Order: sequence, then C-alpha cells, then structure tokens
Amino acid sequence: MDINYIRSSSHGTWALCENQYFLSYVLGISQRPNAKAEKGTVFHKVMECLANCKKCEQDGIDSFTDDALGELSRKEMWDDKFIRRITDKSFDYYTKKSPNTFTETDRTDIHKWVKKTLLFKDGMFDPRKRDIVGAEVHFDFEIEDDWGVLSDGSRLRIKGTIDLITRINHNIYENIDWKTGGRKNWASDDNIDKDYAYFQRDFQLRTYHYADFKMFPEVPQFVPTIYYVNAGGPFSIPLEKKDI
Repeated sequence: MDINYIRSSSHGTWALCENQYFLSYVLGISQRPNAKAEKGTVFHKVMECLANCKKCEQDGIDSFTDDALGELSRKEMWDDKFIRRITDKSFDYYTKKSPNTFTETDRTDIHKWVKKTLLFKDGMFDPRKRDIVGAEVHFDFEIEDDWGVLSDGSRLRIKGTIDLITRINHNIYENIDWKTGGRKNWASDDNIDKDYAYFQRDFQLRTYHYADFKMFPEVPQFVPTIYYVNAGGPFSIPLEKKDI
C-alpha cells in the first residue's frame, strides 16, 4: 500500500496509534471532533484575522473578507471591542456547526487566551505588531529524493499549513505555530513534557522548516517557533539550512 502524502497530523496519529492512522487516513473514517481542539480552532481564527488585518495595513488595503467571519476592516484592529467582536463571531461560527456542547465559560476561556497572547511580553507575539508574510500558509511539495518514489512512479508529497509567517528582517523569517493544548508527548511511554531537546527533532517544526526553504529560497534563515498559549509560551528552535 502506497502512502501518497504525509502531514504532521498524520505522522502524529501514526506515532500515537497505528490503527487510528489506518482508520482515519486509509479508510477515511472521520473521528468525532474534540471539543478542546475546536476551541483551539476558534483561537486560531482570531489570530489569523488579526494577521490579515495587519497585512492589509502593510499592503495599503482597507479591508479583507474572511471565509468564516465576513468583511473585516484593518482600521478597527487596535480597538478592544473589535477583538472581542471577532472572537465572539469566531466562537459562534465554529460551535454552532459542532456536535459538541459549549458554554459561556468556553467563550470566556478563549477571550482570556486571546488577551493573554496579545499582551505577552508587551505584544511580542501580537500579529498586529509583526511584519506579516502570510497567515494560514499552505504548502504541498514532492519529495525529490530517490526514497520518495512510489510504486506507480509518482512521488511522495509533504503537505501542511503554517499558522503564521513573519519577517524579522530581510534575512530572517519566523514561523509561529499556535497551540492551545498541553505540552505532553502522548506518544511516549512516560508522557513527558516536550522540551527544547524534543522540539529540535519535532516532525512538525522540521517539516515547516523544510517548507520555508522551498517557498522562500532567497531567505537564508528561518526560526520555527511553537507558542503554547496555556503551557509555557514560546519555544523558538535554532535551525539552519544544513538541518534540512
């Protein structure tokens, strides 16, 4: 059986449970969505919209249309009421489609997550204070090495979506991946917390690092950062071109 593509989520599912990988990625049997993960989706949408507001400002555009929240004006992005409004709209949009039950406490949780992230170290990770390259950046590449050739002659593909790419300067870009859950490595025997040593070899971060150089070959340095909203804040991993 050929595996045609790899995503960090499919790789993580395989590491956790090979049978679940077979059910989800081979047979296509979808799982019931996890309520905690759906709250994370709401948070991600808010961060995405703030990044796109900032991108509009950089590009001299007044507004953009989000696929879930509709038209949003970059002129409002510094208004606390705007932050609250898009958080509420995101919460309503995703929870109304969900089979799970959500309460006002869940809504309040997400408001707290957003506020905490925007205020962290004077806004160090506030998308509105960043030079935005792109939000929710999709990639899909063929593996060019010989081991990536499948039985039909096609090539294995590597796919994914990077939450946010920002420009530190002309020579350095930074990826930011938002995480609202915990930092446990559930695929390990002892369920240890992920630390810098783990992140140095983390499949998702290394995949994104590879994708960076494919998408932006003119940029010499990328810094993959994983930001745990509720479990320790940012972890930035020093990787170089030789690490590809």
